[in-house]
Amino acid sequence: MYWSLEAYRILGYAADITPGVSLLLQRVHPDDTAAVRTVFSEVLSGCGIDIDLGLRLVMPQGELKYVRIVARNHPPASPEYVGALMDVTGARRTQEALHRSMTELAHATPIAMLGELGASDLVQDTLKRALRYAASFEAGTVVVHHHAQPVRQPVPQAQCAGHPYPDR
Repeated sequence: MYWSLEAYRILGYAADITPGVSLLLQRVHPDDTAAVRTVFSEVLSGCGIDIDLGLRLVMPQGELKYVRIVARNHPPASPEYVGALMDVTGARRTQEALHRSMTELAHATPIAMLGELGASDLVQDTLKRALRYAASFEAGTVVVHHHAQPVRQPVPQAQCAGHPYPDR
């Protein structure tokens, strides 16, 4: 087995260490170990399969890396494989951020549609009155609307202390 300097860097080993499957398995995330063992068992059995495997590595400091291993049996039916180990952590993080953004957008879309519905005068007027009522209640007065003519009335102290509705 031969590793490039980049493979040593990705796996976090010094370049003077003899490469081997066991060194790779030391870094593989526990949930990915079975899949890696299955692939290497098939390779060692002489099946001549092509490898395209995505997995997680847990580095000694606890950092999680996402890698992809791609290898081809070359020449065919020989015990030799030629391949590449790629660190795809950056791409994976970008993909996760995009997914989070799309999820947030999916949640925001109904709110935006509500905003479009709010364009009607009746809905806008009702929302404005509700907001004015809430703001004036915080300030200790209630704005009462009689036929679109606001009248300010002081809120009795008992209502400010936990009774949110004025007497009717």
